Amino acid sequence: MRTMRHRGEKQRIPRRLACVESQAACHFGPRSLATAPSRLRALCGGMALLLAVPFHGIPADEIRMPFAAGEDLAYAITWPSGLSVGGARFRARPKGDGWRFEMTLEASVHKFAVDDAFVSETDAKLCSSKFEKHVRHGAKRAHEALRFADGTVERTNLDPVRPAPPGIAPVGACARDALAAVYYLRQDLAAGRLPAPGTVHFGAAYDLQLEYEQTRWLPWDEGRRRADLIRVKVRGPASRLEFLAFFGRDAARTPLLFQAQIEGESFVMRLVE
Repeated sequence: MRTMRHRGEKQRIPRRLACVESQAACHFGPRSLATAPSRLRALCGGMALLLAVPFHGIPADEIRMPFAAGEDLAYAITWPSGLSVGGARFRARPKGDGWRFEMTLEASVHKFAVDDAFVSETDAKLCSSKFEKHVRHGAKRAHEALRFADGTVERTNLDPVRPAPPGIAPVGACARDALAAVYYLRQDLAAGRLPAPGTVHFGAAYDLQLEYEQTRWLPWDEGRRRADLIRVKVRGPASRLEFLAFFGRDAARTPLLFQAQIEGESFVMRLVE
C-alpha cells in the first residue's frame, strides 16, 4: 500500500514489511549491442543524478549524519545478461567544518568508454559551496565547476580548448549540487522522511521527484536485505529519466541497488560488499 502524497510536503515512509522481491532472467540481445553506446551514456549521466534530491527545513540541532566519515561504497554496473560493464564509487570525507564528497564512474561496452569524476564540497549542513564535473563519454569531454555563494551559483567551463564566459543564476540560501544531495537524502531517510519535489544542480538545474513504493526484502548474496523502494523521476533541459532506488533499512540508509530502463533495456548498479 502506498502512502498518500501531498505536493510541497515531505512524505512519511511506513515502517512495515511489504513483500519479497523476485528476480527475473533477462537476455542481452542484438538490439542491446547496437544501441549500447547511447544507453551507456544515458546510464552514466542518470546514475550521477539518480539520488539527487533537494531538502529543506531540517533545523541545525537535528542534523545527524547517518554515513560515517571515511565511508567508501563501491558498485558494480551490469547489463541484463549479468555482464559487468564497469563500476562506480562514492566517498565521503570531512573537510574543515564541512564535507568533501567524491564519485567516480567507469564503464565500457562495444568499444564505447565512459570515465566520469565528480567532487562536491559543502558546509556542515551539506549546503553546497563548490562542485566540479569531469566527464568523458567516448570522444566527448566536459569539464566545469559550480560555485555557490550569496544566493547565486556561478557556472564555469574549465575546458581550455572550448572556453566560455561564466554564467550566474540565483539559487536558494542552501542550494545543493547532485552529489551533496545524495548524502542529504540518506540523512532525511534516516529520519523517516521523503522530500518534496524540487531542484538540484548538476551543471544545469534539474527537477526531481521522489515516490515511495514499498518496503521489500532483496535477495542478497546468500541471504537477503530489507530495503525501501523509491521511484526517482529526473527532468532536465533536454532529458527525462526514471529510476528505481533501493535504500537499506540499516542505520546508515545505505544505497543498495538501482535499476533503470533505457531504450527498452534494464541495467543494474549494485553495492559490492
